[in-house]
Amino acid sequence: MALIAFDHDTIPPAGRQPTAHLILSFEVEDAAAEAARFEQAGVTIVQPLRDEGFGQRHFIAGDPNGILLDVITPIEPDPDWLAAQG
Repeated sequence: MALIAFDHDTIPPAGRQPTAHLILSFEVEDAAAEAARFEQAGVTIVQPLRDEGFGQRHFIAGDPNGILLDVITPIEPDPDWLAAQG
């Protein structure tokens, strides 16, 4: 996958417009390692790495066009969260 600005010369004119309200989710082996790699590469992190009670460790990065990249590693759900689901 490449992150390319919408107005880059390699994008056909018909596609040269910003994208909004799009999130792409990717499951990876180690979201924490990927978060560090993204940060080191200078990618904008819009939601830092965190664990969700429903069973995800993830962070969200933003590309130059406003697309959000949700990078996820499944983890065990929190027992309290599971109990509350009834």
